[in-house]
Amino acid sequence: MSVRRYRFAPGLVLAIAGPPGALRHFDAEYGAALIRDRGRAAEQLFERSAGADSWPPDGADVAVRFVERRGSRTPADLTWSHKGTNWRAWLGPPERRPLLADVRVIGPFGVALVQSLLVEPLVSVAASRAGLVLLPAAALLLQDGVAAVAGRSHTGKSSLAARAIGARLPILGDDRFLLESDGTCTPFPRRLRVYSDLPLTAPSFVASLPARGRLALATRALMVRATRGFVDLPVLLPIAAVRNGPRRGGNRAGGDTRANRGSEAGGSPGLPDTGVPRMAGDPTVGRTGEDAGGSRLHRLLLLEPAPRTTPYGAGEAAGVTALSVPGPDPVARPLSADMAAEASMKIVAADLSLLARLPESTRWPGAVSDALGVHRAVLQAALEGVQTEWVSLAARSARESVDAVAGLLGMPTWP
Repeated sequence: MSVRRYRFAPGLVLAIAGPPGALRHFDAEYGAALIRDRGRAAEQLFERSAGADSWPPDGADVAVRFVERRGSRTPADLTWSHKGTNWRAWLGPPERRPLLADVRVIGPFGVALVQSLLVEPLVSVAASRAGLVLLPAAALLLQDGVAAVAGRSHTGKSSLAARAIGARLPILGDDRFLLESDGTCTPFPRRLRVYSDLPLTAPSFVASLPARGRLALATRALMVRATRGFVDLPVLLPIAAVRNGPRRGGNRAGGDTRANRGSEAGGSPGLPDTGVPRMAGDPTVGRTGEDAGGSRLHRLLLLEPAPRTTPYGAGEAAGVTALSVPGPDPVARPLSADMAAEASMKIVAADLSLLARLPESTRWPGAVSDALGVHRAVLQAALEGVQTEWVSLAARSARESVDAVAGLLGMPTWP
């Protein structure tokens, strides 16, 4: 069994062990953060480090191993079943470094579900030990700094990130990025998650995709219609697969850029690295000063699709004033740093809810509570002086919603 290690930031290293299919998935997701051992055959080194006597590997902060079976009959700490996919997980004690998990997956799409429901929550807990928050938000690098757009699933974060890429703006992530207490933002390198409605919300981005990406979107749309929405899987796109401009081939920027070097820079196999748009910064080397990866948070929008109620306790009672937002009937209200931190905490806590619901005997609920306490302190410090707003969008089409948020950020409203 082979092992991969990914460094997202100093003090935040993920180790994955498993069969080739699982490793291919995580290489495609986190390839830009892959730790490469120079000067010897990496695969031989990884093979030795995957043995029972040497697991987990040195330097890991989270270590997840995909197994076909477990020798012991210990009941699983977590079990999950969803649309034909089942997985079980056995967790190590939360006070240990690294955080450990053994996972057994049965059925399609299991590795991707484990990534979202277990691996990244474990990374979030480990991030708290490094003084970081893994914030569920799209992060765009605009003229004044990083603008983050936070919200639950299906609030348009990825569509907005696709709009930014189409406008040749750097992004730090479409659904997650790392935030420090001083407001420094670091990319979280994983593929874009886009859905079958992307041709409506960001058609110029779709036009810039290679043929394979456009075919994947069309196939997903057919699957959604055929199953009446029962199967609505995202299409996973490496950012480097987007061409820099219309589909005429070639690279306008030229040169040996990181995005053009394909798999060496972490590009996903199967989709060509043909364009310049890519994650800002380089998480494999930590902070990068004044470059894109070391930019400070300038603005935070918290999206709420339902206009009738003010979420997170931030409403008229707090004395906030409505702002003007492009489009019919949206509402945007400024928030204090404390209110914005609490609003953000609800989204962060939702990511950790599966770990928080474990039995008290596992000590994981207490560990999650400790991690959330660190996250709250980091957010409160990071959001001081940052322009923060709650945005409620009236019932409207997905295209109109993305237009409204793009206009609020000063981005082009054309798709």
